[in-house]
Formats: sequence, structure tokens, C-alpha cells
Amino acid sequence: MDINRLVELLRGLPFRQAVWLFPLATALHFLEEAPHFADWASKYALPSYTHQRWRRIHGLGMVFAIAFCAVASIIPNRDVVFLFFALCLSESVLNGLFHAGATAFSGSIARASSLLLSCIPHCFGTSAKLLIERAC
Repeated sequence: MDINRLVELLRGLPFRQAVWLFPLATALHFLEEAPHFADWASKYALPSYTHQRWRRIHGLGMVFAIAFCAVASIIPNRDVVFLFFALCLSESVLNGLFHAGATAFSGSIARASSLLLSCIPHCFGTSAKLLIERAC
């Protein structure tokens, strides 16, 4: 995929629409992680970590992502946009760092590392700039 073409497509979106890319990206990440992450976590991090726990945590995360995007879409002022970046997008970067660190520590790939680590440098910087331009 041509990243420049994607940037141009996103550049044309108003903030109220662009903000909805966050739950979409979150859902894609969760889908990549779902099949194996609980098994990996119970083996390398917390033996009591289960698929049920993963579903509960990520279900709440999806609700949070959708709710915060709805607020940011309806009330796109500076304070709400700041909170969106502080609470939503920064968490995505921290999640990517978690996957990288967990992979390095365990010597075993923490599921979703490949997608996260390949997307963060391109998508986070570009999307943050575009969202700020649209909202402020």
C-alpha cells in the first residue's frame, strides 16, 4: 500500500470522521491479538491469565475507544482532542512498546507485535498531525 496515497485520502477527512479510524485500528489490533495472546501471556507473564480475561479487558477497551471517539466527534474542542490523544492514542503507543518489550524479554513474539511495530512510526505521527489539523 502506498503510504502517501493513504495520507492524502486521510487528509481530506474532517476530524469528526477521521477520529473514527481509531476504533477501526483498535479492532484490527484486537483481531490480530485474539487467537494467541492469552496463551502467550499465561506462559510468559501471568499463569492465571485466561482467554475470558482477555475478552473482558479488550471488550471494555473497545467500548472505551468507541465512546471516546463519539465524544471527540461530537465535541471536537481543544480539551476533548487533548484528552483523546492523552488517553487513547498514547495508549496505543504504550501498547506497542509493551509488545516490543515483552517480545525482547521472553524471547517469544508477543502476538500483534508485527502489525503494531510496523504501523506506529508511520500511522501515529501522520494521524496525530492530521487529527490536530482538523480539530484545532
